[in-house]
Order: sequence, then structure tokens, then C-alpha cells
Amino acid sequence: MAKYLKKSIEKVNSTAESYVDLSDFKEAAPDKQRTGCMSVVCTSGSKRLKLNHDLYAALNEPSSVRVLLGKSKIAIVAVPDGTTGSFKLGKGGILYDVDEVISLTSGIDFPENASTRCGTLTQVQDDGKGNLAAIVTL
Repeated sequence: MAKYLKKSIEKVNSTAESYVDLSDFKEAAPDKQRTGCMSVVCTSGSKRLKLNHDLYAALNEPSSVRVLLGKSKIAIVAVPDGTTGSFKLGKGGILYDVDEVISLTSGIDFPENASTRCGTLTQVQDDGKGNLAAIVTL
């Protein structure tokens, strides 16, 4: 047993002087419950953008998307394969060659050989051409 642990721990009653009130504590959330509808995956020499499951499903799991850049938002639009200017999605919703999109995420550090979650899915709408568009705030 570690040196810093008592050999026997007794349950503390709520009326005891040493009782700790848990109402002021903040609950920790597992990483998979933290917000971020996309992950930026950095490896040596390249960066990829992975759409999380909810975002990918909201777009009906497309195989191609167009990415429209705003000032602090992007629109990810599900489009038919072969659409001019579209990105082919890899398995599980992965986009390659996305440095321009990543440059919009100010104040977020993307360490090499790690992934970082970012973006909030704010709404899904029609793009005016019959395609689903997800609006993501960065």
C-alpha cells in the first residue's frame, strides 16, 4: 500500500466534523463528452480535419463536402461526388489538405502528433441548392 494512504479507511458520517460537503464541487467530464464537433489531427508534416460522429451524421454521412469559409464560422456542405471544389471525405469523415480551414481557428494550439477538438455545430440548414449545410462556429 502506498505511504500516503491510511491502512484502514473508515466511512465518514455526514454529521462528522471532517465531513466534506460535495455541493461546491464541479463534475469532471470524460474527454469524449467535451465539446467540439471536429478534431484537428496533427501528424508530422500534415494536418487532417475529422468530423465527429454527430456532425457527420447530421450531414447524412456524405462522401464529398464543400467547405465555405466565413469570418468566425464555416459551412460544411454535403455535395454529390465530383462537385467542383469539393473535398472527398475519407473513412469516418476525414478531410485532408485543410490548412485554410485550420487557420481560422485562432487561439487554439495544435500540438504535433495529437488531436485537438474545436468548433461548435450551431445549426443544419439547406444551402439553397438542395444540399445539407452544417454551420460550425470556430
